[in-house]
Amino acid sequence: MYFFEGIDYSKDPSSEDQKSFDRMLEEQMAEFQKAAGEGRALRHKAGFSLSVAFALPARKRKPLTEAELELRQQRRQEAAAKKAKMIEDKKKQEQEERQRKKMAWWESCGYRSLCLQPVDSEEEGQDEEDDSSVCSTDSNSTDIHYVLGDVTHPHTARGDAIIVHCVDDSGRWGRGGLFTALEMRSDEPQKQYELAGKMKDLELGNVFLFPIDDKQSRLDGQDQLALIVAQQRDKANNLSGILLSALEEGLKKIYSAAKKNSGMEKHKTNKTCNKN
Repeated sequence: MYFFEGIDYSKDPSSEDQKSFDRMLEEQMAEFQKAAGEGRALRHKAGFSLSVAFALPARKRKPLTEAELELRQQRRQEAAAKKAKMIEDKKKQEQEERQRKKMAWWESCGYRSLCLQPVDSEEEGQDEEDDSSVCSTDSNSTDIHYVLGDVTHPHTARGDAIIVHCVDDSGRWGRGGLFTALEMRSDEPQKQYELAGKMKDLELGNVFLFPIDDKQSRLDGQDQLALIVAQQRDKANNLSGILLSALEEGLKKIYSAAKKNSGMEKHKTNKTCNKN
């Protein structure tokens, strides 16, 4: 690579080559001084570079030590965590603001949501402890028991019952199947569901619990309907399948509500027995 046209360029440059190189440097320096007077226009000059002008190699950075590399990584992680927290706080503030506006809108319309409250972590932990104690004493108590018959008329000897039905977030009551069967039992399901849709209260995982004894009822108990919002409809009216995360969230809320109602009924029964 050092030989070209029979000349060995690996040796010291000739006097003519040195003069040509010095002349090139003088021309580059003159061009640089002229361009420097033009201010920032120098940056937009096509093909011009300081490193090329002076024929100087770029200065290499000093390699970082292991401690410096670790410190730099730590600072990057802290900056990323800080940025993520800022984004999360901003989303939380926006969500709180939307919730505040929605509550004000509901109040102005006189709307009261029948949606069950979320189960907090402490209550959920207590439920898991109760479930484990029940399983340890009676393995049959948590088994699934299949019952044949009309789901809108629960088979129970005494006490209240909850009918569970999954709906989507469109706010449009369906036709046929369980939708029509529930209409035969009560006017409340369609009324409450469409009202919740109008008030933008049909978020995934929401559960609406209300009695359905206005058309048909039982003498020995009260039946309630729990509507779980577990499906979505897109703009093209396509219906998704049942989303298991929303279904699980809804079932937890129903379990908590049923447990509280059961406890209240036991308290009333004990109080009545004591009076007698």
